[in-house]
Amino acid sequence: MNSLFVHLIALLFLLEVPKNYGRLYDIKLPELRREYLLLLAKIYNVWIQFFRVQVVTGIIIGVLTWLQFVLMGIPQAGVIGLFTGLTSLIPNIGGLIALVPR
Repeated sequence: MNSLFVHLIALLFLLEVPKNYGRLYDIKLPELRREYLLLLAKIYNVWIQFFRVQVVTGIIIGVLTWLQFVLMGIPQAGVIGLFTGLTSLIPNIGGLIALVPR
């Protein structure tokens, strides 16, 4: 439960980053403004790269799952592959959720 909460907080943080750019211009100490903006830009870039890798990994896992199930002759292989690919976007626990049969 805690890991789900941590990932939810991380997603909310990522959604708030663009809004915080405007707030950083209101910093009282102008000599710190540049450092805050650089730090926020680096954090934003790391999060964007993380989610890009997660999406690519999810697509690869979904396609490979679909291909494997088609070769095995399992019905509704596309639905299972899509579900597996989507749940693999959830770090750490997505793969375990995908293993649970419907």
